[in-house]
Amino acid sequence: MKTTAGGGDNGAHYQCAVCELYYAEKQWAEQCEAWCREHPSCNTEITKHAIELKSQKDA
Repeated sequence: MKTTAGGGDNGAHYQCAVCELYYAEKQWAEQCEAWCREHPSCNTEITKHAIELKSQKDA
């Protein structure tokens, strides 16, 4: 799991290292990564918690 600055409970976003989706909460990123490593698919119950990060140029 990767952590990036900005947002989240402690000022960070969390990224699944496998599918690269971002989450505001660490628990969802951990669950996503565990699922991705075990199954060759995404779990919609997990990915519905993913967030969209906009780049500086999009803002």
